[in-house]
Amino acid sequence: MNEVVILNTNIREDADGLYCLNDLHKASGGEQKNQPRYWLANQQTKDLIAEMTATRIPLSEQKRIVMVRKGGNGIQGTFVCKKLVYAYAMWISATFCHHVIQVYSEMVANQQTRIQTPKPYSQVLREYAEEIERKERL
Repeated sequence: MNEVVILNTNIREDADGLYCLNDLHKASGGEQKNQPRYWLANQQTKDLIAEMTATRIPLSEQKRIVMVRKGGNGIQGTFVCKKLVYAYAMWISATFCHHVIQVYSEMVANQQTRIQTPKPYSQVLREYAEEIERKERL
């Protein structure tokens, strides 16, 4: 398992290679409207999961798409495969998705065990807002 850090937040990976959306939610700023449960209830998300679990994926691998673990001992939260990590990040915002893709791409390209984005999410948003303001002034 690789350790993934996005915007100074550790993203847990379970034994099946699924990543914790609750950790991604925290990394994105933790807004209530972006909770994983709302994303899972979204029809587009349901359609995407249905497409992924269609005949293209063997039944033995389908558990590796999405897993919600509630209560009890051990790891809790909503865990998803990397493709759904990207979908969740895009649902939150294009800026956050860009950071997520950057971290996961670097992790694969460099085969590193710890990758971090260089700036906090709030700083990235401020810089983006300032850039838009500069362009509007022109």
